[in-house]
Amino acid sequence: MRILVADDDLTTLTMLTAVLEKWGYELVVAKNGSEAWEELQKIDAPRLVLLDWIMPGMDGVEVVRRVRAQDIPLQPYIIMLTSRTDDDDIVKGLEAGANDYLPKPYGQGKLRARMEVGTRMIGLQSALVEKVRELQTAMNEVRTLRGFIPICAYCRKIRDDKGFWQQVESYVHTHTLARFTHGCCPECAAKLSQESEENGEGATAQANKTPSQLRVLIVGEDKHLSDDIPKGFESHGYKVDTTVEAGAASEAFSMYAYDIALLDESLPGGDGGALLAVFSAQRPDCICVMITAGSGSVVDWKKQGAAACLPRPLNVECLIETCARIRAERSLALSEELHEAGKRELERSEARFKTLYEDAPVLINGFDRNRRCILWNKECEKVFGWTIDELNSHEEPLALIYRDPAALKKATESVATNQDRTLKEWHPSTRDGRELTVMLAAFRLPGSVAVNIGCDITGYCERKNEAEK
Repeated sequence: MRILVADDDLTTLTMLTAVLEKWGYELVVAKNGSEAWEELQKIDAPRLVLLDWIMPGMDGVEVVRRVRAQDIPLQPYIIMLTSRTDDDDIVKGLEAGANDYLPKPYGQGKLRARMEVGTRMIGLQSALVEKVRELQTAMNEVRTLRGFIPICAYCRKIRDDKGFWQQVESYVHTHTLARFTHGCCPECAAKLSQESEENGEGATAQANKTPSQLRVLIVGEDKHLSDDIPKGFESHGYKVDTTVEAGAASEAFSMYAYDIALLDESLPGGDGGALLAVFSAQRPDCICVMITAGSGSVVDWKKQGAAACLPRPLNVECLIETCARIRAERSLALSEELHEAGKRELERSEARFKTLYEDAPVLINGFDRNRRCILWNKECEKVFGWTIDELNSHEEPLALIYRDPAALKKATESVATNQDRTLKEWHPSTRDGRELTVMLAAFRLPGSVAVNIGCDITGYCERKNEAEK
């Protein structure tokens, strides 16, 4: 581990560096406070610091204040070296932000013990920061996986989380990780049902209600394919492109996202079957309909990727109705498939999150802006003695944990304000009234839930106090 040693006394610095190098530490040396501050501003600054109090220019206390004023997730562990043993001086150094102090003169045993404590605390802090990252990633993943989108297959409006239907462009702008499923919004369903009853129309009428949204490619030199059928599709509002050659058809298919492709089995300069294989491989969602002279097996064409196989002569209305029916069947199948896939992935994600949250060997709890407990893992139950139901049965759950009025006020304010994600010391109480010392880092989740992650260091503090006595 890298350690910063700052002392203006050359003799002390020489002795310290010799001992620390012997113990296997990698040293960064500063001969005054200004040099120490410069080193601590670097990206790869040491995480463990031995800092002399009295130094020319900038003293150790001022260095500590500047370090603690930095908004960084991983603060260094600072041990003050001082010949001052007055209680007021010690309090001054700790209030400035020092983690520990070591009065001069000191033996190697005390120095090594303080260094080992610092190393353990740095490891714990790093582990807590990583747990915060993992928890945030898990929460974000759960939010994303709930974003499967109900989209109307006719008007292309999308229903958001509040039940409102809005345009695709507006929704996707703020939900770029979402997938699409297809359905029909209530407005379009009522309109289509009414028109169907009034006009006596079936699936053809429903398919015709998608003008300018579907694009059709017709490939064939037959006059019926190149003239009558395109006019029939266009009369219903479809965008239609026609070509008679396989090469031109392949080029057009690679340029535009066609929803329907009508392919003649016999083409100049190419085979309709070969073109079907290319189209099916490039765009499995495109409805490819083979137009035949009555030869060949329908099953064989479907094995090659055709959605339907129709013999000449073609009835335009029948053709459009067939395409609409296939689209509806595919939309339903896709919707069910995406729903099941999303459900499975969501279950896996929630299981991972639950394992991380429930079984983590650290304290994880959360309160909403009404100060009701939302998160309370097994470690919290073990350390504090309360279950989440017991806490929320109380009018003010935080009052059970923070019995001192000043501490309760501070905790209440922290729930209502933005969280700074830095480790801070708190003194909550257990169910049996024992006061604890815990280190907690706080952050806010979507939905205004303030989450705290940390650990109980009461035992460490007690052992430290005993050692000092």
